[in-house]
Amino acid sequence: MSKLKSLLAAAAICVLPAAASAQAGCAVPPNAKAELSELMQRINGLRASKGLNPLRFTATLANAAEGHACRMAVTGYWGHGGSPKSRMRAAGCRAGATGEAIAKGFRDGGRTFDLWYNSPGHYRIMTMRGATYAGLAVAVDADGGDPHWVLDVSNRC
Repeated sequence: MSKLKSLLAAAAICVLPAAASAQAGCAVPPNAKAELSELMQRINGLRASKGLNPLRFTATLANAAEGHACRMAVTGYWGHGGSPKSRMRAAGCRAGATGEAIAKGFRDGGRTFDLWYNSPGHYRIMTMRGATYAGLAVAVDADGGDPHWVLDVSNRC
């Protein structure tokens, strides 16, 4: 990925924390901007090493990811629940082929990436052929509990 694309992706991700904190009972960790940026860079680095196109940040998928991360953080529910594609479409994405990776409890994007990298199902989502767009989010409950991470990817949005 070019340096410019990397910087644009990192800058775009920086808008996520303000949006996530708007949901009732949901908050973002203080280090969210840096951690989400690092996580996206590592995902795109992995994709580049496999000859795949970088994932482009889209606020639509970030909103879907944020909604699910907040829901899990606030309710204590853990899982994909329902259809990730339906959540992506409800957020306004014309999702076709989709994937969703979730993680819980890690305080940093690096450890979250490592978990997904070492999980065959999550690895397939990060390296999904044809995926073009991505949204990332991390949320905690208002008391600052375990972080809930969500990556949503789609071939179109």
